[in-house]
Amino acid sequence: MGGVIGIILTLLTVGLLGGMLWQTIVSAQAPDSTGANFGTFGMGLLCFLLLAVLAGLAFRTFNFYRLSYSLDRNAIVILLGDRKQVIPLANIEHLLPANIVLNEIARQKINTSQVIHDPNEMESVFATAEPVAKKADVAAEPKTTSEDEIAEAVVVHVEDEKPTENNETQTAYKAEMPPPRKTPPFDAKGLLLPRIKPRMLLFSYWTGYYVNQGWLEPLGEIQFYSTVPLEQTLIIRTASSVYALSPQDPQQFIIEYKLRKNLGATENVKEEIQGGLTLNHPLWHDWLGRSLIAAGVVLNLLMFVFLLWRLPDLPDLVRLHFNKLGEVDRISPKGEVMWLPFIGLGTVLLNSIFGSVIHKRERILGLIFFAATLIVQFLLWIAIFTVIAERGLGN
Repeated sequence: MGGVIGIILTLLTVGLLGGMLWQTIVSAQAPDSTGANFGTFGMGLLCFLLLAVLAGLAFRTFNFYRLSYSLDRNAIVILLGDRKQVIPLANIEHLLPANIVLNEIARQKINTSQVIHDPNEMESVFATAEPVAKKADVAAEPKTTSEDEIAEAVVVHVEDEKPTENNETQTAYKAEMPPPRKTPPFDAKGLLLPRIKPRMLLFSYWTGYYVNQGWLEPLGEIQFYSTVPLEQTLIIRTASSVYALSPQDPQQFIIEYKLRKNLGATENVKEEIQGGLTLNHPLWHDWLGRSLIAAGVVLNLLMFVFLLWRLPDLPDLVRLHFNKLGEVDRISPKGEVMWLPFIGLGTVLLNSIFGSVIHKRERILGLIFFAATLIVQFLLWIAIFTVIAERGLGN
């Protein structure tokens, strides 16, 4: 569902962007330069905004189809597009189904008749929920093959030798198991527990795609890497972070995790996000390069605003070009003056793209491209002031 919604939103944005571009072009080509106004300029800015939204939606949809988890003896690695989230197994303090954790939070809220605000209560929630999860694991154990028995034997060792249950105790465990996901949670007295949902940034997620940060008392900040709501995820807690994952088979994922953690790590790994091509680009750490690009963008935008402000005062015909002897060799309608900021805009885009590619290998050459953008903007400003200074001679 997350991928389908992402594709639909992306296609809708493409259609909206195409329609807005068409309307902007038609308005800009209006006769007698009447289309060169702040309304057309606003539509142009809206086109760039839609282009940014389109890039974001396309990137998130791409990440949806690239989202996956890998598990070895050292860490859980979450693959998301061109970056990785590494969670060392040695750092994991709790790994539990979220519905069990949420039920425990709800019970504590009912018992205290207030929202839990003390961060220390998080340890209490996990400490109480973990035994319930272990009992639920026992009750949910299916008939196993010989290979599964080996894995489960290791898991038993990890769980400090869980006692063998008879049929009566297994029945008791089944009675204490949390209800199915589609059923509202109930406490021990049969009271309906309140729905608990994390606070998330608006427009940062959609149904079937939850890759963002949320906040839930008393767990604090939760980093989501899932395709299902919180109550259907697995909660991973380390000393510094809380994560929400949605493996295809949560129960098997827990078993495999315990098996590998019991075997021990083969190397030390760090809990971190390893950026790909985008996040690792050196331009993010080069304040001079970013400043040059930003200055070029600002100069170009001011050029658009300035020309739209002064265009009504210009004569219908203006001098746009002089030969090497200083003689006028081109007189054009005043609307063609608007080509000057568009030339500057093209320079900003091309030099920023090529400069960013080159900057990754050779910083100095990349900075030269960014600086060339500023030089072009200054030359265009000189040309604009020259045209305005000659406005009385074009009549």
